[in-house]
Amino acid sequence: MEFAFTDDQEAFRDSVKRFVDEKSPTTEVRRLMAIEKGHDEDVWNTLSQELALTGLIIPEEFGGAGFGATELGIVMEQFGRSLICTPYFSSSVMAASALLINGNRDTKNALLPSIADGSKKLTLCVNEQSGLWDKQKIETKVIKNNDEYLMSGRKRFVVDAHVCDLLIVAGQSEGGLSLFVVDPTNEQVSVRLEQGIDETRKICTVDFNGAAAQPIGSGVEAGLEGVLDFSCVALAHEMIGGAQKMLDSAIQ
Repeated sequence: MEFAFTDDQEAFRDSVKRFVDEKSPTTEVRRLMAIEKGHDEDVWNTLSQELALTGLIIPEEFGGAGFGATELGIVMEQFGRSLICTPYFSSSVMAASALLINGNRDTKNALLPSIADGSKKLTLCVNEQSGLWDKQKIETKVIKNNDEYLMSGRKRFVVDAHVCDLLIVAGQSEGGLSLFVVDPTNEQVSVRLEQGIDETRKICTVDFNGAAAQPIGSGVEAGLEGVLDFSCVALAHEMIGGAQKMLDSAIQ
């Protein structure tokens, strides 16, 4: 079995490395850590429109590149090496994988292309008071009122919610645990930026008080385990990149 990268994958890694070396020096990381937004929109546009990284794992039929976990691992490792500040993990990893695993065809057609081209940023809201990614701990409720779904509850440790155009939220409904799309600009939604340990990745608390919600699935209980596994693997690659950078610095 072959465990080495292909020539194309090596060339891809080199191109991502050049990008982060140019766009994310230590001085820029420190600058972005100190501001509320937490990322540079010009860098995001380059990342999404010129390099097409935001659609890396999204199939071509939905406007993406159609690559898999290996290529995503290459990107996340280089991002971790430079601590680049972007909403990439929240939108192109967590939200995208949640839609790919749980979304119905209409939802995928509506949302995945805008994630792929970077024109919209999304994030996933799962954790609550316990801080655990555990569907048994999710208390956010969604009730159906005629043809509307209304959501109430609080989500904690939501990555990049303050800069996202849409939220994908896990809530308890008649059919069990389901995922819903919520507009954070809705007056029944409150997004509060919190002080986190790692300022390169902003976290928020989000409150829903009867906010309009749109289900993304077909009515069956949402599967969060696959989304968690995929996201954890991506984060592991990011940490490998950061550890490698520290080792290289120590050797130098």
